[in-house]
Amino acid sequence: MYIIPNHNTVFIHVNKTGGRSAVKWMSENLEGFYCVGLPLLHKSYDHVKHLIFQDQRIMSIVRNPFERYESLYSYRRQKYSKGHRAERNVAATCLPFEAWMWRMLRSNDILESPQQDWLPFGHQDLHLLRLEHLQEDLFSSFRIPNGLASPLPHINKSFRQKVEWSEKLRWALIGREEWLFQNLYYEEVPR
Repeated sequence: MYIIPNHNTVFIHVNKTGGRSAVKWMSENLEGFYCVGLPLLHKSYDHVKHLIFQDQRIMSIVRNPFERYESLYSYRRQKYSKGHRAERNVAATCLPFEAWMWRMLRSNDILESPQQDWLPFGHQDLHLLRLEHLQEDLFSSFRIPNGLASPLPHINKSFRQKVEWSEKLRWALIGREEWLFQNLYYEEVPR
C-alpha cells in the first residue's frame, strides 16, 4: 500500500495492471509519497483496511481482464526462464494457456484473483484508473497539467504471445470479472 498524504490518497496495487509504473511515476512527481510495508508487495484492501481512514481516497488501477491474464501468463513464463522456480511460475511454463487459465479460475491465491476482489466497493471515495489511458488518468487525478510532470515510465513489461480463448473460457472469465465488464465497459471479447 502506498500513501500520498498531500492528496489524502491511498494507492492499492493490483498485480499486472501497470502499478509499478504508476508507483515509479508517483514517487518522482508527488511530494510526500511513501510506502507502508514492503515495497512492491501486493496487498488487497481487506489486508490493509485497518490502516485507511474513512475520508481517504482509495486509488487503484484496473485493466482489461483478457489482457491482464495474457500478460500474467507471459510474465510467469518469463520469471521461470530467469530462474524463479515458484510453483505459480512452473505452472505457466508447463501448461498451455487454456489449461493454465482454468487453473487460475479455480485458484484462491490473491495474485490470481479477480481485480474487484482487491478493491473496497463500499468505500465512499474509490477512484479507479484504467491502464489503457493511465498517464492521462494520473495527471487528471492529481490535477497536474500536461508537461509539468515526467512521462509515465513503462516498468515490468511482459512480452505477450498471442493466445487463443475458447468460447467456454471466455465466458468463464467474463463471469469471474463481471463487475469490470458491467461497470467499466470492457468489451467481452479478447483483442
